[in-house]
Amino acid sequence: MSQTKRWNKSKGGKAPIVTAKTVEWIIGVASGVLVCSGLVYFGYKAISSDGRPPSFTATMESVENIDGDFHVTVLLRNHGDETAADVVVRGTLDPGPGGVEEREIQFTYVPAGSSRRGALLFSTDPATAARFEFEVVGYTEP
Repeated sequence: MSQTKRWNKSKGGKAPIVTAKTVEWIIGVASGVLVCSGLVYFGYKAISSDGRPPSFTATMESVENIDGDFHVTVLLRNHGDETAADVVVRGTLDPGPGGVEEREIQFTYVPAGSSRRGALLFSTDPATAARFEFEVVGYTEP
């Protein structure tokens, strides 16, 4: 229920500055501006996209020793303009003599321009390894 102020013209009263109708107009105009801004933004994003396929970088973010296993946190970034699904990252750790450790992790969904985190578990400390690297093995299109 809208309320407006009543005034008495015979006693010199002035009309209220803000009425219910004025508030409705202000909200309507603000809503229209917001909707138009959204349309312009999404239109620009659709036109300016290069359509580049997913492009990844995988980096080590941290290492924690938990009960003898080294949890290596992997940060995966998608620099492309398209989303990727089932992204597989392989971590290879070469401690020197004694064999190479390889671990894989699968990221279910990596949108364009985003990043995801996961962890690989190794029995050898990556800080003491002769070689430690990440490699993105593959992905599918969602």
